[in-house]
Amino acid sequence: MTIELAWIAKRGDGREHLYVAADSRTRGSMVLDCCPKILTLPRSDCVICFAGNTAATYPLMMQLATAIDSHKPARERSLDVRTLRAHLLRVFTDLVNSVEDSACPIEPSDVQCIFAGYSWLTKSFEIWTIYYSKRDERFYARTAKRFHSLLEEAAFIGDMSSQVRSRRSGGRLMARFGRYHR
Repeated sequence: MTIELAWIAKRGDGREHLYVAADSRTRGSMVLDCCPKILTLPRSDCVICFAGNTAATYPLMMQLATAIDSHKPARERSLDVRTLRAHLLRVFTDLVNSVEDSACPIEPSDVQCIFAGYSWLTKSFEIWTIYYSKRDERFYARTAKRFHSLLEEAAFIGDMSSQVRSRRSGGRLMARFGRYHR
């Protein structure tokens, strides 16, 4: 059972805040119950989290962090988070297309990410779901949608994401959420 989510909400002070949450169990050649799935990137105004195959996704996230850290405009925030998102898609696509001698081809369910951060151009938080298209052999970004009246935007990934998005469990989730974030 996996669920990762990101949302934008207004707090009591009237300002918008970005929240990202994830479970901490990873699976691969072993199960780790305390492994972070959320990575704050070197420029610190954006974050990425993952669901799916740890062996496929961790190298992508590490490559993205290295690409940001080694490119001064990305590291120092001269590139807006929207431009950085486009770079993320190229880095992920290029890395996956360069894989050789793979025991198993990458499936869309292997690599699911949420990329979120603050855009200085729009002066707002942005959230995208990053997904892989096997047909096109490339990564795409989907903008987060309004999920509930208490949330400006929300994104969910993982095998439990459909359940959380459903009206019944989503309503229960928001009822609990509303108690803490009004």
